[in-house]
Amino acid sequence: MDARELFQAELARRGVPSTVAGDGRWMVSVGGMKLLVSLDNLDRQLAGGGADAERVAAFTGQVLAAAQLTPITTAGLYWFPEPNDYLVARRSGPR
Repeated sequence: MDARELFQAELARRGVPSTVAGDGRWMVSVGGMKLLVSLDNLDRQLAGGGADAERVAAFTGQVLAAAQLTPITTAGLYWFPEPNDYLVARRSGPR
């Protein structure tokens, strides 16, 4: 089996809907998000060491994790105080 078949089987095992986009990438629907996934790197990895189901499972896990957005809190923001008294030059001439 090639990377596409293995990826499709892994998505099906996890119950994740997917389709093939017009450009050959996979469109994966996760939690209301649609991700376009290229399997080129996975193809290269599998070509070097055979069809390794663990690699495909790990790759699929990374794809699904990318759709899990963490909530933004003030603890996760970086604050940089800056002055707000910048001079704004007025534009001369017709508007």
